[in-house]
Formats: sequence, structure tokens, C-alpha cells
Amino acid sequence: MKVLISGFEPFGGNTVNPTEKLMRDVMVSPESYQTSGVSALKPVVLPVTFESAFEVLAREMESFSPDAVIAFGLAAGRSQAIELERVAINCIDCEIPDNAGRVLQDAPVNPNGQNAYFSTLPLRAMLEDLEKAGIPARISNTAGTYVCNYLFYRLQEMNLSTRRRTGFIHVPFLPEQVKENSNTPSMPFEQLRLALRTILVTLVRVQD
Repeated sequence: MKVLISGFEPFGGNTVNPTEKLMRDVMVSPESYQTSGVSALKPVVLPVTFESAFEVLAREMESFSPDAVIAFGLAAGRSQAIELERVAINCIDCEIPDNAGRVLQDAPVNPNGQNAYFSTLPLRAMLEDLEKAGIPARISNTAGTYVCNYLFYRLQEMNLSTRRRTGFIHVPFLPEQVKENSNTPSMPFEQLRLALRTILVTLVRVQD
């Protein structure tokens, strides 16, 4: 199994994005994420822009030809858990600009697209394995209406006629990002690393 994973650059005034840090870590220490059944693991960092995020991911998919694609993003302050996103909706509604300064409200991702697309990742199995590993996790029914959901929708739409396992996962802040406000949900980086390894093991275990 060849797996493409993606994270995002920092956005919204943050100087760090945990998902970018995770991708950089895979680039530097791929052996830390090796698991039986994954023949190749390719990480990529995406821009937080409506114009380019999916285009960059699509180019990587074309060149790498993965069997599965898992996109990761930051859900700032939302939950102290790995959030396995169930559904992408055909809606863009920004509370903050993307990194190109664009603010879109009440806009469709695709004017001619379906209302929603569902993840094809084995979410329930991933949830169970994450919980067994002692990692807080839950299945989420909203990926928001920002660039994360936009990317998730485009990814699922592109792969309707393929057998690829594709989907989106949100992660919390890192503790160092919220040290001045301990009530904001966060997760240590080592736990994020373990979560990724666990997710990859599950993906291989339940593949068709």
C-alpha cells in the first residue's frame, strides 16, 4: 500500500501548524512511521489557500499514484482529540481569510457538485485502534467550512470512481501553542506521532 499524507502550513495568526510539523517529521524520520503493509509513505505540506491547496495535493496524487490519501488539518481550540471527519459539505463560509487574503462566504465548493461526500477511510476501526492506544479520538460530523473542508470535499469528489481510501483528520493545538491558556485543548507531539502510526496500521489492516 502506498499512502499519501498531507498537512497544512500555519494560518490564522499561528506561527506553527501541528500538521506541518508532523509532515516535516515524516520527511526527516520516515523510519519512525514504518509499518508492515505500507510500501511507501509520502508527506506533503499544503498552502492554506482556496486557490492552491487542492491543486498541490492533486499534483502529488498524480505523480505518486497512492492507494490511500489522508489529509490532516488543525482544528484550533475545538477538541482535545484526534477528530476523524465523516463528511465534507459543499459550502465555504470563512470566519478568517485564507493565507492569500481571500474571504468567501455562503459559497459552494462546486456549484454543480453534490451536497456532501463521505470519507472512505475506515473511521470506526481507526477510532477503536486509537482508543486502544490511549489516544483521545472521536468521529466528527463537521469538518467546518474553511480550507480544510474545501480540501476534503475536492479530495472525495476526485476519487468517486476510484478504489482509493481517502479522507480528512483534524488534530488539536500543540501544548506549546496554548501554554498561556491551559484551558485550550491541546495534544503532545509524541501523541500525534503515535496517532499517525496507529492510523496507518489500521488502514493496512482493514484494506480490501
